[in-house]
Amino acid sequence: MRCLSLSFVSSSCVAALLAVAIESNASAQLPVPIPGKALKEVVKIVPLGLLPASTSTTPGEPAPIEGGFTIMVMPDTQYYSQQYPDTFHKQTQWIADTAAKYNTVFVAHLGDITETAADAEWKVAQAAFARLDGKLPYLPTPGNHDYGGRLQVQTHRSPYTNFFPVAGFQKMATFGGTYDKEPEKSDNQYHRVTVGGRKWMVIALEYAPRTDVLRWAGDVCRANPEHSVIITTHAYLDPRTNRRFPGALAEAKKEKKPDEGVKPAKERPDLNQGEDMWQKLVSKHGNIALVLCGHASYTAHVTSTGEAGNTVHEVVVDYQRDVNGGDGWMRLLQFLPDGKTVRTRDYSPTLNLTCTMSDRCYDMVFELPKAPTGSAVSVLAAAALQVTAAAPAAPASTKEKPKASANPVMDPIKDVPGLPRVLLIGDSISIGYTMPVRKLLEGKANVHRIPTNGGPTKNGIANIDKWLGNGKWDVIHFNWGIHDLKYMPDGKRQVEPEDYEKNLRALVKKMKSKGTKLIWATTTPIPDGELNPPRRFGQVKEYNEIAARVMQDEGVVVDDLNAWITPDLAKLQNPKDVHYNAAGSDRLGEKVAEEITKALPASNRR
Repeated sequence: MRCLSLSFVSSSCVAALLAVAIESNASAQLPVPIPGKALKEVVKIVPLGLLPASTSTTPGEPAPIEGGFTIMVMPDTQYYSQQYPDTFHKQTQWIADTAAKYNTVFVAHLGDITETAADAEWKVAQAAFARLDGKLPYLPTPGNHDYGGRLQVQTHRSPYTNFFPVAGFQKMATFGGTYDKEPEKSDNQYHRVTVGGRKWMVIALEYAPRTDVLRWAGDVCRANPEHSVIITTHAYLDPRTNRRFPGALAEAKKEKKPDEGVKPAKERPDLNQGEDMWQKLVSKHGNIALVLCGHASYTAHVTSTGEAGNTVHEVVVDYQRDVNGGDGWMRLLQFLPDGKTVRTRDYSPTLNLTCTMSDRCYDMVFELPKAPTGSAVSVLAAAALQVTAAAPAAPASTKEKPKASANPVMDPIKDVPGLPRVLLIGDSISIGYTMPVRKLLEGKANVHRIPTNGGPTKNGIANIDKWLGNGKWDVIHFNWGIHDLKYMPDGKRQVEPEDYEKNLRALVKKMKSKGTKLIWATTTPIPDGELNPPRRFGQVKEYNEIAARVMQDEGVVVDDLNAWITPDLAKLQNPKDVHYNAAGSDRLGEKVAEEITKALPASNRR
């Protein structure tokens, strides 16, 4: 049994004290007075931490922290998008208006942006967040309601990217990158913030993140060991302050009821929440300081100890079951000037009230990042870390060497004088074979690559001048295709065939204008059936035929990687995946190096 003492203050300043004893996993419906509401209104009383914020308040805004800064946290806004749009707008407008007062540096959202994922609701959210455009960086996190149904949750199909595209986030100075296997989707991404000499990072993860998404997030943590990491995700703690068990560990824990929208573990073992996330990601990285979540209408704060001995604060905050879908209640994370203490305060711009309940007003101490644990960053991490534009150059007066990227695949190489210069352009498949190619051509050529996942051809059109730079390239080995033929949430391929052909022709002409020998690599096979992570593609053959026509017209040599790898595909390609194991990347590297060697001057072929 838990005993809860509730204090309600009406608009006439009449206080009522109510003590309710309930089971820790039970709930009760009791009529209680709510400020400004008739007595017939009902509030749901549930276990400790699930009380309306209005039960103990003081008028006005929280006091700012002199010399500090603030991250604003918006919990579930689903009912605002559906029924109370003015509340949504009041929240974001207040954040914009008080940015200087609180020295606000970032705005995080904890998921369930919408209630039914209907376009009308997304437009409300889009318009509300537009009040922050050009003023503050913000990062909504998709929740289960943002997928629009159980099937969409299973396949992680959401209209989210349609209304909050990656291009919008890339304009923010804080933007770091997106999930390396889906660079065109906004669902999983990270942002960096440096304030007061301490580096922070916010990593937003989709609802029930897939296992490979957790792999990517871990790569990002390892690649940024000096950053204290804040993870935002929709569902992590349950109302008993336990980490949830709907994912791969559910059966081992004999959890009887999987979480809303997620099938039992035996059907989708790659979906994760709560304890799965702790074991696969959160506990393993000494620089993870905080996990923020929503989903269940209550608030709580617990701490756990990671494998590196670091303290991880785990916080849930959600007011959706309060009056009017939450009455605009949101959380301020106020970072004190000491660089380690964070003070929490909850405020409603709608009511102009600050909550004074002790379970909402507390301090957290964030240690400096511990040494990271685990193996080196995987090759694919480079794509996630380099999706954004290059970091600003250091001032001319500094003599510091540029910092290496997360993986040597992406590091600039120093040319050996006298050797031809080769440039590799491609997506994550080419990232996999870059190092084998460099090894095979050592002493024959300087093998560079673009510092990113090349993505679809439209990315190439936008970035080709930057990638080519001012230097002379003797050979360019290039491919675009897998990302072009991928189906998007709107049912269309990311780049439809006619645009793919147009883009390819423009890219080839641009590269040929440099007097460079070009080698086109065909797009490699995509397995039939369900993929991990779930994605849907058009026909590789259709896009390869378009490319073949373009290359024939332009006189470009073709390196048929598709035909080369197909005979041994079963043992060289990862199961249910477009990517290759180490042996597969080596095999592709052999063919790429062979074709590049043919294009080198005779003196460099030996």
